[in-house]
Amino acid sequence: MPVSVSNSNATITISDGSSIIRVSKTKLIVTSEGNNVRLEWGRGGAYIEYPYTDFTAPTGASAEAVANAIEVFLDPGSTVSENVAVYGSENSGTNLRILLTDSSGSLIPGTGATNLGKAIDNVAGAADTGIAILSIKDNQISATTPAEGDYDILRTDQFGALWVKRGQVIIRGAAKTRPNDTTAYTAGDVISESASAGTGFGISNIVPISGGGGWITRIVVRCSQISITPRIRVHLFDTIPTNTVLNDNAPATTIYAASITEIGTVDLPAMISGATNSGSVTFVHDQYLNFLVSGTDITVILETLDAFTPSASNSWYVELTNDAY
Repeated sequence: MPVSVSNSNATITISDGSSIIRVSKTKLIVTSEGNNVRLEWGRGGAYIEYPYTDFTAPTGASAEAVANAIEVFLDPGSTVSENVAVYGSENSGTNLRILLTDSSGSLIPGTGATNLGKAIDNVAGAADTGIAILSIKDNQISATTPAEGDYDILRTDQFGALWVKRGQVIIRGAAKTRPNDTTAYTAGDVISESASAGTGFGISNIVPISGGGGWITRIVVRCSQISITPRIRVHLFDTIPTNTVLNDNAPATTIYAASITEIGTVDLPAMISGATNSGSVTFVHDQYLNFLVSGTDITVILETLDAFTPSASNSWYVELTNDAY
């Protein structure tokens, strides 16, 4: 039996060859199921249902296609997805909204400005609708029950600040034994292990990952010799450029020419000694020297800021504390 559905202003006209039915657009319900298209209206549930092949206007290659074409009459731009129809309104006049699902029945969330869902990388609008993030107040946080890979809840302290994991504190050091001589240092000389092939103090794995960084918060320099009082300048490098002279007792002039790869320079106060045979030490703390390295290591060069006479083959130790990212 040929069936036609036409659109006229606020009315839908349905003709099945033997009768003509006129229905308000706000009262009509359109559904598709299998090969059939069902048109339903009124509180009593009056309806007609025909195979999609019986429809002469509009036509389509499936029941869903015909239902979608009729739905355009009701709400231009909308479609009928699977067995779900989009309606106008109920008899009460209140809007009736139908949630669209995919072929498996899963909800298809919207991502527009007034939808709760948002698509990744979309530009944020000034008045977009969203959901406020709630957290759990947890003044003394401890281990939570969710396992690795599980969802968990944000937690805040007694001040409402979000609990976050602090960076890893890493303490690393390196030692060298200077040459077997007592050649006096003058201010500005390098302290190293060789007068002809000196190198810097290599502080290995000062960051947990290659390319990492942090804040150098504490620097300690120790010497096995007692009763020396020079101030020490600590040069920190990511990499030492070529042609940088690091020989013991040599002037530190080429170090300053290599400053392009220098992380920073920290001046330590005069060294002090404790009991006999305890050596000498100088340090600074609460520094917060921010840095990044290309690998995982830092190279330190020591420069004395004061003249002093060393003992033969005394040992030097440099220690860094990094509050790592």
